[in-house]
Amino acid sequence: MLDPAGNDVIAVCTSTRRKDDVQDARVKSWVTGTRADLDHVLWRAVSDWLAAGWPFRNPDYAGRT
Repeated sequence: MLDPAGNDVIAVCTSTRRKDDVQDARVKSWVTGTRADLDHVLWRAVSDWLAAGWPFRNPDYAGRT
């Protein structure tokens, strides 16, 4: 994700396919320290996307507290 004001990278989301019988993909996301306030926002958006439009059935995506 790029900051629209300056095009600096402020967040990243990656996914990799897993080859075990438990999860079929591993998803990770992070935000830069200067935009830590967006971590839960990004997590919620990715979680919603995984639930609604992801082609895998059981992705591994760590929750937030």
